[in-house]
Amino acid sequence: MRVFHEISSMDVEDGLITAARAVVEKVIKIPEPRSLCEIKADEDDYQWLCDWVGQVTPYQLRRWLEGIRSRKIALQSDNLNLSYAEAIGCLLLLLASESARRRASEGQVWPAIRRRFTESSSSVLFVQGQPQRVFKDAIEAVARKLHLRHVFGIEGTQNYYLTVYLQFGFTQKGMERLAYWLAGQPSTQAIMYLLGDQGQWLVSQSFVRLWDALRNFRRNNITEAQARQTLADNPWTLPDWTDELLRQARRHHELGTAGAGQAGSNEQAPPQFLENPRLWWSWPAVPRFTTSVVNLADFDLTAERYQVKSGTAVLTTLVATDDGTYSSHPEEIMLPSDSPKFVVSILDSHGIAQASQLLELWDGNEDVEMFDLQTGKRLDAYGERRTRNKEYGLLASIDLEIEPSNLPFHEIGFGDSAKKLYLLPSSNEHPVRVILFDEEIWNSSIDGGALPKQPRPAWAKMITTTPIPAHVQLGYNERIRIRISGIGSDAELLYVRIGGKPLDFCSEDDSNFLTEEFDVISEVAAQTSLAFPEIKTKLGIRQGTERATVEHTNALNVSGILRASDDGWQAVKHEEKILVNDAKRVPFKLFLPSIGQDVDRFALLEGPVFLKRLWRLPRPLGQLGGYGAPLELRPPYNFTDSKIVVATEVYDPGIFEWVLIGDNAKIRLYFSHPIEPSYGHTIVLWNIGKPLVVLEAVEHIELQGCEWNISVPDLSFGDGFVALAYDGVKIGSWWPTMPDWSSVSGVDVTMETAALLKWMHSPIVSPAWLDNVRSFAQRYPAQTLAAWLLDEGLPSSLCQSTVDEEQWSAAIRQVFSGWVPDTISTWEIITVLGKASPDDPISEALQVLVRQDPLLMGRVARVWIGSPNLPCLGAAKDKQDLINRMRFLVAELEHQEEQEEQAFLLTEGQEARLEQDPKLMKDLTNAWLKLPNAPGSAGKPIKQREEELLIQASTSMSIDDHFLKDLVLRVIDPMDYHDLEDKDKYNTETALTTAPFREYLGLQVLSHLLQETK
Repeated sequence: MRVFHEISSMDVEDGLITAARAVVEKVIKIPEPRSLCEIKADEDDYQWLCDWVGQVTPYQLRRWLEGIRSRKIALQSDNLNLSYAEAIGCLLLLLASESARRRASEGQVWPAIRRRFTESSSSVLFVQGQPQRVFKDAIEAVARKLHLRHVFGIEGTQNYYLTVYLQFGFTQKGMERLAYWLAGQPSTQAIMYLLGDQGQWLVSQSFVRLWDALRNFRRNNITEAQARQTLADNPWTLPDWTDELLRQARRHHELGTAGAGQAGSNEQAPPQFLENPRLWWSWPAVPRFTTSVVNLADFDLTAERYQVKSGTAVLTTLVATDDGTYSSHPEEIMLPSDSPKFVVSILDSHGIAQASQLLELWDGNEDVEMFDLQTGKRLDAYGERRTRNKEYGLLASIDLEIEPSNLPFHEIGFGDSAKKLYLLPSSNEHPVRVILFDEEIWNSSIDGGALPKQPRPAWAKMITTTPIPAHVQLGYNERIRIRISGIGSDAELLYVRIGGKPLDFCSEDDSNFLTEEFDVISEVAAQTSLAFPEIKTKLGIRQGTERATVEHTNALNVSGILRASDDGWQAVKHEEKILVNDAKRVPFKLFLPSIGQDVDRFALLEGPVFLKRLWRLPRPLGQLGGYGAPLELRPPYNFTDSKIVVATEVYDPGIFEWVLIGDNAKIRLYFSHPIEPSYGHTIVLWNIGKPLVVLEAVEHIELQGCEWNISVPDLSFGDGFVALAYDGVKIGSWWPTMPDWSSVSGVDVTMETAALLKWMHSPIVSPAWLDNVRSFAQRYPAQTLAAWLLDEGLPSSLCQSTVDEEQWSAAIRQVFSGWVPDTISTWEIITVLGKASPDDPISEALQVLVRQDPLLMGRVARVWIGSPNLPCLGAAKDKQDLINRMRFLVAELEHQEEQEEQAFLLTEGQEARLEQDPKLMKDLTNAWLKLPNAPGSAGKPIKQREEELLIQASTSMSIDDHFLKDLVLRVIDPMDYHDLEDKDKYNTETALTTAPFREYLGLQVLSHLLQETK
């Protein structure tokens, strides 16, 4: 046991402190940045952690985790102080990382740690399989305090998951992919960060040494003994991994080996849970496409059962097994073949998407494709050789002629996607020819099928093609024509083809032709690009007895976003709204030529919250907040008008597709797929200002397919809120376009109203809601903030679901921007938010506010210190001392009086030793110099903490620290961004989504207030 030696796992209370101290003492000896695996916890340490957390009670967890608000000190040393929440966060983060590296599959974290707790304790940390806010807060707090590698403020909604992986690198099960990673195929984000492929600021030299050793062993550049020596003491592996690591490093030699700096440097493709489709066909049976489930370990699945669906069709059911894996029923999945591409999703029992994938059965833009009917694999008809005496399927556009004409065939696809699948004979005695306008374009007797290209005759070299218009803005004009120029008067245009389909055309004049309009979406969707896709036009021309095939490629200026659907790719119109569930469920593609060379500056933001960098491969948008903010592609900082609006707002109705409220309280709930009601389902009906009604679903509904009909004749329910909950957690909600706020009054009613707005996941910052929500929140600020920040006021039958804290905090800041409290409101806010610490409610309340909105905290504190009728509560001697104490609390430093008392206790009874003990004298002198008012040391600890936070913030945000300092100067006096110029307003809003900046700004605000009190 390397870490927890001689610490009893049976003593839960003392174990928290002694174990956290043991971890800290080892962590602080490691150079920054650092990871928890570098303390080299062994198997006995891991077992100690498992034994200890198995005895922790829910009461203890709540008490420790809530300590993050009060900053109660659990661990105090010369080098570092930890609050109780940070201490438990330290052990939980270590447990999560050590459990994941041993037990989880790549991509999983939370199931591995949940299993270590009792069911009741697990409920404190998790809801719906995801970490609760207090758990995430504790992880983030300790990661920042111990300067561990983390991506808070950088990687959007995956920052907690990725931060855990940065503590250990990769999992034991992930070793199965080692050969692919070493060959340069996309690796995990954690590996890319540790190798420095995402920048040098999180690179680990010990991890680089490990990777170099594995790469050189794969190349046979070092011996096995040398490789084992490097692995022996490397913190990123466990002792019993060595044999398997070396075995996996030598697998799949045919893939080659990537050079240094190449491992995983490409964009990582989204994980897939279905293998590539295969075609099975034995004439005269109907062709069928099949697939099977793979890589489920890459997804954080926790429920007993899931459905894999395409549209409304259930393809297979996933059922949890005793060993923690999932079985698929049926194993062989039959796929619909009406369209070449469609989206498949994994849905839980409530219809919430857990993962999605875009499947492609065939390429709808190719004239000819080929399938190996023995293996079912799709082949390149123009590049791959055929094996003799083997059957193949030839997929051809429906307008092409096939010789011999008596080949067996079957039509697949529907409408514009229709194709003919021909059975190629196993022998090649009678070659199969594909004919287009009497011209042979493919022949089975030729290896690869493609005929040699003939030189273009001189009379065809002047022919050009031009797209009209040259710029396409998806969502507005997806239809274009092609102008064909340069055809002589004695030449004839036989055909025009684009994407494997013929186009009609007409003559404009003697030498120009114009095609019919066609939709470019299917053409550009097949291309992976952030910039200019291409349109390939194929022309057949005849002049006299000569024929020529002319192929032209034109770059097309396309801007906008495509979304995959069951009907193929569709353009996202900027004025439409995006649903949170759709953002997780379906892939999106970007085409953004207007940003040019600034592509690295652009990102996806929901309101001011950074979500992710731009991507080339189709992928879902990820987890969104859904509080009504717009979704935009723009630079996070210093942008004016260089942005692309993806959606005017994002909202979250959950599993509801539509809700219809009729007369006499007849309500119809429409879902995207059938949901079977159970005794865990409740229907929640609410009109603002009126009592909440909660109904057991099984007693009040009538099922009709994907529809629930509710009839409650005794209830007068107009245009109100409707929600569906499971075990008290909202899974679907619907709200009126313009709620009526006139009947809201009274403390209990207003707090419940605010709590329900959060529970319903209402679009509180959408253009239609914001003014009314602001009016309500600013009329009842104490009750609103208690409900939104402390989760108070919610009826006992309901419980809040996990929310993305940055998006929710950003929404709160927007609601309260521009608001300055009066004296009464300030008193109420302090009283309500500070009641957890009755001895010092002001400090408690201001700490709650500063974590979310340091500017609102400053405005509240300014009113407090400027009002002679408001008393100075708590330990502070006066209001100036109160602000000074707050500075130390925010900076997580001891206040002057405590430091002086500690120094006095150290000196008492030890004067006789001072002359004989120079080290003691030096330690006491250093302690004295740290006092804020000691001679020659005024404010040093605060200034040091400010500089530390400024560096953390600028590093996390990848911007210059002088930029942040200048920004703070512009907001520090008004303590608000509401009336700033647009650029400064957007900069401040986005910067406030980064926790170190909020803390830094909070210290600056308090320093400014301190000057105002002098």
